[in-house]
Amino acid sequence: MEDKLGNFKLGKNFDALIIDPLVNDSPIDIFSVDTIEQIFEKFIFNGDDRNISEVYVQGQKVVPFWNTEWIEFCNKLLKYTNKHITKRY
Repeated sequence: MEDKLGNFKLGKNFDALIIDPLVNDSPIDIFSVDTIEQIFEKFIFNGDDRNISEVYVQGQKVVPFWNTEWIEFCNKLLKYTNKHITKRY
């Protein structure tokens, strides 16, 4: 797997979220004295989908997060996953 993962070299898999900590109605508060590390921590602990502006999977931009088709797909996937996980346990 290390030939496909682990760094930002050309040819490696790349999954990423582009976040906007300053979006309207954000669940996190950002102050002028916050460092980039503090802003990242705030997103990890308190951020949500309102802060996600873009999603990349294997280097391809798959959607702006507000795309309704993507949200419908995620909801269907979540229902399917919950149904099958519940059956196992």
